[in-house]
Amino acid sequence: MLKTLWSKLFKATPSDAGPRALKFAADPAKAWALFGEHMLNEQHGLPVSVQRLDSVQSQAAATYEPDGTVTHALQTALEVACVDYRHPYVALFRERSAALVRELDRHPEHWGQRWRDGSGQRGRHLEAKALAEAWQGDDELDGDLLRQAADDMFRVTADQWHGHEQMQQSLYLNGVQCLLLAGAADEAVARLKTRRRFGRTQRYFDWMRDILAAPAQERLRRFDVLFDLARHPRFSPLEGESAQRIEELSQGVPAEFTEIRKQWSYFGDSCMHLRLALLRWCWVQGRSSRGCWPQVIAQISRPGDRPA
Repeated sequence: MLKTLWSKLFKATPSDAGPRALKFAADPAKAWALFGEHMLNEQHGLPVSVQRLDSVQSQAAATYEPDGTVTHALQTALEVACVDYRHPYVALFRERSAALVRELDRHPEHWGQRWRDGSGQRGRHLEAKALAEAWQGDDELDGDLLRQAADDMFRVTADQWHGHEQMQQSLYLNGVQCLLLAGAADEAVARLKTRRRFGRTQRYFDWMRDILAAPAQERLRRFDVLFDLARHPRFSPLEGESAQRIEELSQGVPAEFTEIRKQWSYFGDSCMHLRLALLRWCWVQGRSSRGCWPQVIAQISRPGDRPA
């Protein structure tokens, strides 16, 4: 199974090009350029992993986490696209994510048996399917799929809620964002009018409530309070990480950035970059994603840039 590129780089990169060499850069474009130098390095980066890729059929048959299998391929395509949208690996992993969806959907009988069905995996898989298929077709998102994804996320959190459990809290907010992408803003607002406690994700919850309540002319500025942080490649969840992992992620990062990142606590969410970029483009700015996926993704690494 593919792992996120951060874990690949930390494990596969030699000491002279390890985490300390990935210096912090405040400008997103510079940060992604530095990230790309290591990600695409022929000796220890993604090209090595590409040579060892299993077939789509073999990977799908071996997985116990269909949502993770698709999102890992999707996230890899996204990370390469943030560095160079025209790089062949973008098409390779984007097409692979869509092909994995098709292969996994041939075996619905595995849900609740081989594949767990009680922790939000089905909802996250449906969300990943909507993102993968729309990006592959350079098309709009499937609102019905996103509503199904949100319904499953809410179903799971209805039965498993703890004020100290950030995984379930983040899953709930993930569902709210799926509703926004599906064009169901009124339902999203209603879902945030809840008496549940968001003790581990309070800043994230407050941000969501704030942008939904904001006047249209204020929405983009308030949205970018989080987006300007989250689009940076060094922005990663720290809650629940090992001390060694936190140290690795924090090498060369100013203390104030690390502290802000801790405050935006959320459970590891590999679709977050792409979902936020789509929310910014489609919901906040009222644009269609059809024919505009390069521009949607450019918001993450090259704000203001509009590639053809």
